[in-house]
Amino acid sequence: MTFEQILEGLTVDVTVMVDDTKFLVVAIEHVKLASGDTLLWMWSSAGDWLIVDEVGDELYLMKPVDEEVEADEEDESFATYRGMSYEESYEDQAEIVEVEGDADHEEHDTFLVKQYDGSNAEILRRLTRAGDREESWFIGRMISEEDVREM
Repeated sequence: MTFEQILEGLTVDVTVMVDDTKFLVVAIEHVKLASGDTLLWMWSSAGDWLIVDEVGDELYLMKPVDEEVEADEEDESFATYRGMSYEESYEDQAEIVEVEGDADHEEHDTFLVKQYDGSNAEILRRLTRAGDREESWFIGRMISEEDVREM
């Protein structure tokens, strides 16, 4: 699928193949970053997270982390997962401005988003909800539009 088809065609209750994984969209969150970018956070029934830049130049597939991620207490710019070290590469604030479907988040929820890059092209992302400081970790990678296919 092209970025245009992804942005227009992926709606709640649509199933596509994303990187050889069935992805049933159960929620779409329209997100505004403090940096000014706008994203779509699409959530699957399995808890997978597809991040689409509304400009149409970045696409990430993330899966929830089931094991503990160790953040370096002395230097928070490093994290370790499954024995691999990841270095912080990105940080931004995100606000959900619109929600479609059965989302775990609500409009106006805000998050600190941190990304850590590994040497194997994998990335870790940490979402920290403002207010209750609840953290969620995800692992994944950047994918291409060819990795998203209609079923």
